Amino acid sequence: MRRIHSICAPCGAQDWYDRFVSVHHERMMSFFSCGVQIQGSETILSYYEQNRHLLRARPQCFIHGDYHNDNLLVSDTHDVAVVDWDLLDDLYADPWWEFNRILHADLVPYFTSGQLRGYFGGESPEQFWRVLALYLSTGALMLVSWAAHIQPQFLEYSANVARDVLCWFDRMSSPVASWYIGNDKADC
Repeated sequence: MRRIHSICAPCGAQDWYDRFVSVHHERMMSFFSCGVQIQGSETILSYYEQNRHLLRARPQCFIHGDYHNDNLLVSDTHDVAVVDWDLLDDLYADPWWEFNRILHADLVPYFTSGQLRGYFGGESPEQFWRVLALYLSTGALMLVSWAAHIQPQFLEYSANVARDVLCWFDRMSSPVASWYIGNDKADC
């Protein structure tokens, strides 16, 4: 992923904060009007309101758009290929936005923790966790709204994702996700 993100967005690309807020604010409001109740959704909205400023002046780079372990192929010689490029929204975004697909990190905590340490060349900066919490929590509410309006058979799954994200970040009060295995816990 770090190699993909080494390609910078072209000069003149629309500001990431403006793009994110204009699209995601509307999608968040769609959640609150869809009629599905998720305990803690107001906490997510409050976190979004208090922390969206973190997206100001975020860098932008080329992105995959759907980067997760199901889209990685490993050959017999251990070469890795990335498949299923999802460039419907845009070719460029905040590189940390790319981590918005780690919705099952608690099921594969060593893989996901290793992926993060590999990406950052060590421990993830604290600001990353605050931004990731914003991306995952708002994305979880948008997933619920999508299911309610488009794919009702995924409603229970999407509601569980929202509850999981709230749990991982201790109702948005913990700066680091509970599934993360940092260097201090890696040998346990």
